[in-house]
Amino acid sequence: MNLKTIKKLFTKRKKEKNIENLVPNKTDTDEIIPNLTLVKDFLKQIDPSILQIHLAKAGIYNLSGSFVPVKKLDAVTKSILAQNYAYSEWARIALDVASQYGGGDYFEFGSEGLNTLCNFLTTFHFNGHDKNFPNTRFFAFDVFGDPKKNEDLNPVEKDYFKVHTRTSSFPSYFEEMQAKLKEYGIMENRVELIKGYFKESLNEKLKERLRNEKRYIGFAFLDCNIAPSYETALNFLEEFMHPAHSFIYLDEYFQNFEVTELYKKFCERLYKRFGLRSFYVRTSGSFGALFRLLK
Repeated sequence: MNLKTIKKLFTKRKKEKNIENLVPNKTDTDEIIPNLTLVKDFLKQIDPSILQIHLAKAGIYNLSGSFVPVKKLDAVTKSILAQNYAYSEWARIALDVASQYGGGDYFEFGSEGLNTLCNFLTTFHFNGHDKNFPNTRFFAFDVFGDPKKNEDLNPVEKDYFKVHTRTSSFPSYFEEMQAKLKEYGIMENRVELIKGYFKESLNEKLKERLRNEKRYIGFAFLDCNIAPSYETALNFLEEFMHPAHSFIYLDEYFQNFEVTELYKKFCERLYKRFGLRSFYVRTSGSFGALFRLLK
């Protein structure tokens, strides 16, 4: 029910001297929704589990927008609602960036599951940027479920990656992600999934390619979890951020002081190299932070 309809209904109730009862009756429903069949047909297209989550979300608020007791919600629904909040925050980050995008490539560090990559592909596409920026490519870096032995890893990295082995019904988790990307069907031919540790994949060969193709990064999304991985990624990004304008998101910015300090030093180097300044845009669920880099 939009604002115009509510106003119309309120005016009608006022004339009837029945201001307190704003619940639509059958006559009101006929006026507001002239064809209920269309609504029913639309609801049939929605995945029942998605509809259930939306109904659960609607049920945890009262009319003033405050929370109501959620004791009656089962544990699974509570868990899904909490997870939904985190993922919807990442989706809003993608919306914010895509609506103000100034060009350049998308680089994502920590792409397990491809959910945040797909977020940006979607928002990039429905803002018309698939045509506005036809040369933009999307790079996603991750071990993709196969953290091979590497003696160059420090103790923190070894402890972190040893629990990131993923099984799959496909020959490998990486192939499962390739299939997921293809099924998603948005600009998959412009996406590069790069498997391996950052220390291996962010190599001189890749740097040389970016230099030769004169590529710059318009949005860097970092969900690296541990400080050493952030350091590797930020050191790589320094040379390739767009020299005039770009976005960068750090998912552990408000959780890990080391990450906060690494970003501060990164910004100091960027200022010396390009004259870029960092401007805070917004948080993401109070754990991550989005910044705009401008000259």
